[in-house]
Amino acid sequence: MREYQLLTLAGRRVGYAEYGRHPGRGASPARYHVLYCHGLPGSRLDARLSDALCDEAEVHVVAVDRPGFGLSDYDAARRLTDFVPVAAAVADACFGAGVRFAVVGVSGGAPYALAVAAVLPKRVEACVVAAGFGLRYVHSTAALPSYRAFLALARCTPRPLLPALSRALTRRYASHDACRRSLMSRPAVLAGMDALAASLESDAATKAKPDQQAEARRTVCLEWMVDSTVEAFRHGSRGPLLDAKLLASPWGFTLENVRVPVLWLHGKCDDVVPWLVGRGTALHLPRCCFTATPLDTHYTVPLCVLLRLWPRIVTRDWHDNLSFSIPDDQPHCRVPASLSTSGVTGTSTGCAVLCLEMMGASRRGRMPRGAFT
Repeated sequence: MREYQLLTLAGRRVGYAEYGRHPGRGASPARYHVLYCHGLPGSRLDARLSDALCDEAEVHVVAVDRPGFGLSDYDAARRLTDFVPVAAAVADACFGAGVRFAVVGVSGGAPYALAVAAVLPKRVEACVVAAGFGLRYVHSTAALPSYRAFLALARCTPRPLLPALSRALTRRYASHDACRRSLMSRPAVLAGMDALAASLESDAATKAKPDQQAEARRTVCLEWMVDSTVEAFRHGSRGPLLDAKLLASPWGFTLENVRVPVLWLHGKCDDVVPWLVGRGTALHLPRCCFTATPLDTHYTVPLCVLLRLWPRIVTRDWHDNLSFSIPDDQPHCRVPASLSTSGVTGTSTGCAVLCLEMMGASRRGRMPRGAFT
């Protein structure tokens, strides 16, 4: 992995990281290229856990810090669609000019991934969304109240009060200790780490005693989340606050213009971005396969992508028929059935896919249009 890479565009630095089969490994060239859009808060370090799997699957992943996150300079005047030329420049530098690639968006990175797919259809082969932020999120009563409040504050807080909001966020996430305490206080985060512990392979877990391996894996997962979140606040909270404002405002592009195949993965136990919000957004996409799994949360779906699904989502098998399923026998990060989060108790059939829907034109026609164009 190469986690500290810099590119200068229009006088501003853009930070990115390379994982998997990148040229620095000295191995054979990658067969697949992926541009990764991190969540909110998040950073280029989000994709760290996928390094070994992507190398094995011959996937070259480039994760880009958005302006104001990590190594990238802050840009107060940016719009959501301004990320598209940045993505194109990074892709040219890392993959080669004109080389086609897939784009992956996690949580708050989903609108950015969709924007790249909409504006660069000749470069983007496919788009994958994991627990993606969707339309009308701030109006969803099922969404986590604290996250809805954060987006509303970022969008509507008067300028004189922004410094106070910025300081509050910085105190909570800018240091490793404070961030660790914040994450450990969330039951859904703890559930995600417990689900991950059974399947995560790491040097720390291998070296630990048998009775301590589960805790070692859990620690690896926690520190990965802490590192990525703290890196998001490297420049303070201006970048995350502006990102939240852009997500809660009109996105500046039309979802119906995303003509590439889109795979949307969501969990039905997601209380940060409810799966119906994701489904409602996916209905606007002309070529979308929406898959909702019954026991997954906002945290386990991205982990499943990072640790399990890379070899399958980068292949072109699902592009034409828009069909994708998660086999019952495949190890899968999910919430234990005994755990109830967001008022949802796991009583369904393990990790079998509960809902695999094709998005046809007739069903898309029932959705209101133009809300975020």
